[in-house]
Amino acid sequence: MVTRLSKINYGQSKTQNLGNSITIILNAINEISSIGNVLAHIENLPNWSESTNILVGLNQSIYNKHSKRLTKIQGLLPNFKLEILDLDQTNSLAKTLLNLVIKSPTKYIMLTRKLVKINNKFDIKAFLNPLVKGASDVVSGSVNYPDNHWSSGCYQSKLIWSQYKTVSGHDVANQHQRVLCDYLNGPFAIDRGVLLGHLEAKAKRKCPDVLVYPEIISTMSKQLKIMTSHLSSVFDMEPWRDLENLSRNDWLGFATRNGISEFYDDTLDKHFEFTDIEVKVKCEKKNKKTNTMLEQRACMRDLHFMFIDTLKLFDKLGYHFNIEAGSGLGAVKLQDSLPLDIDQDLLFCSQNFTSLEKHEMEWKKLGMAFDKQLNTTPKCTRNVNLFKEVTCDYIGIYKKKWNIESLGTTILPYDLYKNVDQISDIIHIVQPYLKHPFPTSRIQGINTKIRMGDYWSAFRPNPGYYVRGR
Repeated sequence: MVTRLSKINYGQSKTQNLGNSITIILNAINEISSIGNVLAHIENLPNWSESTNILVGLNQSIYNKHSKRLTKIQGLLPNFKLEILDLDQTNSLAKTLLNLVIKSPTKYIMLTRKLVKINNKFDIKAFLNPLVKGASDVVSGSVNYPDNHWSSGCYQSKLIWSQYKTVSGHDVANQHQRVLCDYLNGPFAIDRGVLLGHLEAKAKRKCPDVLVYPEIISTMSKQLKIMTSHLSSVFDMEPWRDLENLSRNDWLGFATRNGISEFYDDTLDKHFEFTDIEVKVKCEKKNKKTNTMLEQRACMRDLHFMFIDTLKLFDKLGYHFNIEAGSGLGAVKLQDSLPLDIDQDLLFCSQNFTSLEKHEMEWKKLGMAFDKQLNTTPKCTRNVNLFKEVTCDYIGIYKKKWNIESLGTTILPYDLYKNVDQISDIIHIVQPYLKHPFPTSRIQGINTKIRMGDYWSAFRPNPGYYVRGR
């Protein structure tokens, strides 16, 4: 006997009026400055208004000024509600929004922020669809500003070492007219319960008004919530953009709480940088995973200054060396350590390793120590003329989790730019690596210097050529 489970016809669900599942909040108390224009637009009964819950937040004086129009709209739209709040309910943006959301019983809430009007062709069903289906945690739309500048209303962030770089979002999936975002500038819809949790926290902490939306949206972004902008849903807004309008002092508190050490927006030529010292963040102990970008910066600063101290000691003791590899790349291109590098590299003259060993105490005074891997025979470190290789020996200089790789070499790159007489003691090593003998016109230069942080240090000649292919 064969038992078969067969699928019969699909069940059909009732047609759902998504407008009844959301409340559009118009905050005329401390967000919308031209509520009269918004009300005039709604009075003309745009398509979206008849089946959508609308809640207007007012204080008594604003109500008195627009009472006739408000009463008229209430007669036209049964779902148009008013909420008059007292002064103690509206002394901050977070508290105002919290009180309005509490009065809204629907599953979803749409915060309109500094709205001027919603486009007549606004399709509430298409707008809410990904939210209802669970494909998005937050949905927003594109934005029109008074200067006729259109924006996707969407930012996408790029974490670059310690930077928080914002770039304008664009329609990466044109057929759906949606784009994933890390930050939203326009009105947005969200689950009521989730929004209540955010607003309660911001009201309790007395979050500054200019940071309420940046804090809420950035928190959701860190929680990996899916935020999308529906580009064909267009909202006319007042000339305000959250991130662009923040001052440096605003950003400092925000950056501290969210572990961001830089904000960079190339479209506005705006760049704020915050140091680990400024926000009192320190690098944690060895092998402990860093949790924030500022903590990573603190750790990178430890490595950077450890490297600078080593360069200064090498110069003080008269040793020959070159900054090399990733450290050289960072020095030329950034005048700093490479972002997220794991160590620092330099070429060290092998002939000086014996002397270097004797001065380890100089590094110990700075909290550093040596990890020696010197050749077991004395040929390299004591008599280079008996050694036939270019690379020879190694000393690692370490502190906590960081290490400086001091790679021994019997010839440094700048040696190749000296005349033959100056390198006669190692010419037997160099010659096999050269296709032709030294030309008589060969450059007789001194060590090239390059700036590493606030210190000028030895580097190979022609640094631009060195980093061009890296």
